[in-house]
Amino acid sequence: MRSLLSSCRTTVFVALGLASPALADGADDYSYLRTAQSLDDSCHVLKFVERKLVDELAFDHIRGTGQYGFWQTGRMTNEEYNAWLDGLDAAADAKAAQIGCTQPAEAYLLQARGVASSAILQGMMLAHHLAGLPEDDSYRRPLHADLLAASAAYQGFLQQVYQNQYPAFHEAQRQAALARLPNGGMPVCDMWSAPDAPCVETFGGFPSDDYYEKMGDAGTAAIVVNDVLLEVAAETAGFRVAGNFLQKTLLVGNLIQPASGAIYATLVDGARAFRLQEGGEVFGAMAQAPDGSLRFMTYGTDAEKLRTGAVRLLVRTEPKPEGLQDWEIFNLEDYRSLTFPFDGVLLDEKCLGGPCFAFSPQATQAILDTGFDEKAELWLSGDSAAAPAATADWLQRNIVYPQLMRRLLGETPPPAQ
Repeated sequence: MRSLLSSCRTTVFVALGLASPALADGADDYSYLRTAQSLDDSCHVLKFVERKLVDELAFDHIRGTGQYGFWQTGRMTNEEYNAWLDGLDAAADAKAAQIGCTQPAEAYLLQARGVASSAILQGMMLAHHLAGLPEDDSYRRPLHADLLAASAAYQGFLQQVYQNQYPAFHEAQRQAALARLPNGGMPVCDMWSAPDAPCVETFGGFPSDDYYEKMGDAGTAAIVVNDVLLEVAAETAGFRVAGNFLQKTLLVGNLIQPASGAIYATLVDGARAFRLQEGGEVFGAMAQAPDGSLRFMTYGTDAEKLRTGAVRLLVRTEPKPEGLQDWEIFNLEDYRSLTFPFDGVLLDEKCLGGPCFAFSPQATQAILDTGFDEKAELWLSGDSAAAPAATADWLQRNIVYPQLMRRLLGETPPPAQ
């Protein structure tokens, strides 16, 4: 399937990616992208960052349907709405199964890649804009050098795909992003004179009255660049990240060994920056190996800080406090006193490029012994002699939300109380 796509991806992908024609209505648009998602479950063509954006864009189409509006206003019951949506999913999944990884699948997958690429490039542009705002601007979001480098690398990938059509694609996304930031302007990027040196510009100008209203559109920008960094780190480490539906609707990412197609590990919590006890951050991801063991995989230039440090997974092992919902336990001032610290053991494997730590089977079982919506804490320090201390500032703790672990075992959320 990958060779099939590579053979004509330039002409077809550019046409689909630039035009992205609207279909009959939101339900039809959703069904088209749902078919592409189901095809990707089997064909594994889309990058994980693309697949995540396709999932989000598909749901955006659902929000534009009359049925979604009826459900929101109570004119459709939960049962009626879910039955309607399940019907759309079933029809799209059946179509994907009929098509399989054959030539007709190409149109669906390349259309999906086209709309995802547009969203990704816009997201990177917006993230760079937020990073370039004045220091006293409350919307300023500085970007780590690793995120800047990953954005440039991913833009290089887009240039390879679009080839001589890339300047038009880039400008189209620039204009779309600019429309979300009134009174903005962009400097000319030197990519026009040096096409082999990709760059992502920042926006200039000053905010207008409706600037802050439109900034909500940029809320996912940081997530996009984080996902791009994970993608770059995984590919640099020799893996590809493939997305698959879990329990029909949840997206899970697998690190795949390209030579064999075997799963190296499954991402069970979002890849992102994790705080160090003494200050600073390290990029990493919680993952589960095929044998069920948990790993914390680091990547990026700051990851080496943990090689001689301490990695501990704090999981509640004391009795559950009475009168609290599962999700409330992590917020307790004395949360750490209810936990056992499972030490991460440094592995010889590099995993995602930085130090990689494995946790004992007892840590996995301890998590599964807690409530469905409970969180655990990943405590990190560059000092091997450091130890967690009591703290009331739960917002500064690294949250591990292991619900995907449970879903992988077939668990579903308990009935609402």
